[in-house]
Amino acid sequence: MTYLPTVPSDDEKYAYSTPNGRWIGFVGAIGLTTFAVTSISFISKHPALLGYGVFCLIYFANVGFCAIGAWFARNFNALEHEQVRSRFSDYVPTVDVYLPNCGEDIQVLVNQFKAVKQLDYPNFKVYVLDDAGRDEVRIAAELHSFEYMSRPNKGELKKAGNMRHAFARSQGALILVFDADFAPRPDFLAETVAYFARNPKLAILQTPQYFQSTPEQTAIANGATFLQEVFYRLIQNFRNAWGASVCCGSNAIYRREALAPHGGAAAVERSEDVNTGMMVLRDGWTIEYLPLCLAKGLSPDTVKGFFNQQYRWCSGSKHLITSRQFWTQPNVNLLTKFSYVLSILYYSTSGLGILCFPLPSLINVWFYPQDLSAGNYSLVFPAIAVSIIARGVWAKNRWGLPVLTTSIAASYAHLSGIIDVLGGNVAPWVPTGATGAKSTKYDRFIRMIAFIPPALLALMVLGLAIHDVPWRSETVPLLWMSLQVVLSWLVLREIRTELEDCG
Repeated sequence: MTYLPTVPSDDEKYAYSTPNGRWIGFVGAIGLTTFAVTSISFISKHPALLGYGVFCLIYFANVGFCAIGAWFARNFNALEHEQVRSRFSDYVPTVDVYLPNCGEDIQVLVNQFKAVKQLDYPNFKVYVLDDAGRDEVRIAAELHSFEYMSRPNKGELKKAGNMRHAFARSQGALILVFDADFAPRPDFLAETVAYFARNPKLAILQTPQYFQSTPEQTAIANGATFLQEVFYRLIQNFRNAWGASVCCGSNAIYRREALAPHGGAAAVERSEDVNTGMMVLRDGWTIEYLPLCLAKGLSPDTVKGFFNQQYRWCSGSKHLITSRQFWTQPNVNLLTKFSYVLSILYYSTSGLGILCFPLPSLINVWFYPQDLSAGNYSLVFPAIAVSIIARGVWAKNRWGLPVLTTSIAASYAHLSGIIDVLGGNVAPWVPTGATGAKSTKYDRFIRMIAFIPPALLALMVLGLAIHDVPWRSETVPLLWMSLQVVLSWLVLREIRTELEDCG
């Protein structure tokens, strides 16, 4: 049975209003310090391994950015928000609601249509943008009195092309976009449109992409929900304080005037959301983030769907920062560019960390066994333990083994994306929910997650045996690598279950 999201409750609406950033940022700073001390000690003993230091610098930049930024995260100011709504209560612009879809489950779409139909706003029109051209979607749209569109050049520029086609055939002053799985609260527009009157230069108002974690969902879906909470509850919050909010596509409102010179969303196949955000910033517009959860969606519930999502985000983001246009945009200040770059470095540390984090232990075991000592990890182990516990305490969504399992799946998806970006062989855009098509990239992902963790553990054990090193001196890396093997096995078990369910 397909899990269908309900609209956010009144409690869920404010779930991300308190980021609690300072103490989690402090924990992150402690972890970063221990990693820095351990890494510097390792590199100073073996200067030939300065290449490993490059990865360390990327990791320091990414984690340091988040740890510092967490101190700037602000609690939602409900009084100020109500003052904005009250002051501009007479501002009721026309709104086009875009519902792009491309082959998603019809039950999910109908669930969304029912919620959108309940929007409590006097001046909006809904467009169902079907890039699969299905009769059942057309019929469902007509039953809800929505306008149905299915362009002739289906697939061209993917989601961006679909929305650009609608942009040329609609005329609302504002455009609200929902991905196919999101169900909005009736007060979505009532809570948001006033910000466009308050700030005439506001091009995009982004709200959280909120996901609920329930026992009925798969481990992958529950784990993915936590990863999104980190971004929308904490990272987007402090980026907004810095004037560096990111456009994430769904659950966002766009000002038509800002998009009109470009014919709509950025004309790119991947990451049209982030590219559209940079496009309007270049033109002198602004982006803001409002931490009210006004719509609830579906996290990917299969490993393949999650892989599609993470691979797409990783490859698309790296394409953005490696473009000449990104670096030559005069209206985008250095802090904003720096924020974009450091956020994107998350994908690099996540993917490359699979291979780089075990390097010090493996190199010591095989080439410098005389340097092995349990004391090498006296700082690392407590930092890892505290970090894991702190994340569980901080999270509002379900936290546990599914989060760790999903995290390792994300890392291998990012590694796959990095390999293809560097090799100039990025896979075509695939919707998150499109899990049926054959994918050589996904097959490679399965091979990597099945081979790399046990191979690294085997290298560690073999090195200890050959050099007759007491195992207790390497207890921490052995436990860590063993955990990676267990987590990879859990991912493979999920994949096997999905294949069995598909017959």
